[in-house]
Amino acid sequence: MLKKFLKPFLNYVYKPFVKLYLRKKRTVQISGLTIEVWPGVFHPTLFYSTKYLLQFLSGFDLNNKRLLELGCGTGTISCYAATKNAVVTAIYINQTAVGNCTKNAMLNKVKVLCLQSDLFDKITNATFDYIIINPPYYAGNATNDEEQAWYCGSEYQYFEKLFFQLKNKNDDATVFMILSDECAIEKIAAIGTNYSLELKVVKEYSNILERNSIYEIKKRG
Repeated sequence: MLKKFLKPFLNYVYKPFVKLYLRKKRTVQISGLTIEVWPGVFHPTLFYSTKYLLQFLSGFDLNNKRLLELGCGTGTISCYAATKNAVVTAIYINQTAVGNCTKNAMLNKVKVLCLQSDLFDKITNATFDYIIINPPYYAGNATNDEEQAWYCGSEYQYFEKLFFQLKNKNDDATVFMILSDECAIEKIAAIGTNYSLELKVVKEYSNILERNSIYEIKKRG
């Protein structure tokens, strides 16, 4: 009920403020990291998903683990994992985010391999212990780099490609993906089923606006 009353405020006040705020480079502090946020790159503190993934990963022993962040944005998750001595690769489809991630690794004096790639296209032979995914999950076609963080294609093409590539990966990586109850979770899970993948909730986080669930993606059978 509260969420219903908050929607007009979010649509007409908060969202325009956020768009204006994100036009300039910003610097934020999160999980002991100093993070630059460049215009057009997903902001790690204005939205909940990055915070929840950081909280989730804080319970893992990442020492010497090979970790891949798919869709790295500013590289916040990657930089955090690197502070825990993980061997980290971070990828994103657009070069601006890759540059932003590279800069944040330098700022925080950690080693992160930042690559431009459409999902696994350029890392087909690499293997990992953990894969962390904060995906775009709204139906629609991105018209610019910024929207690539939000829209997965009018026919959910992002998930079609993601699940196809995960099905054919030849490693035993543990794969975690975060989704909001604002998206079409049943549709996304059904696409996973088409590729013999199962999405299982392993952790849930809630706030007054939404519920975020972290799913483990596993191969069936």
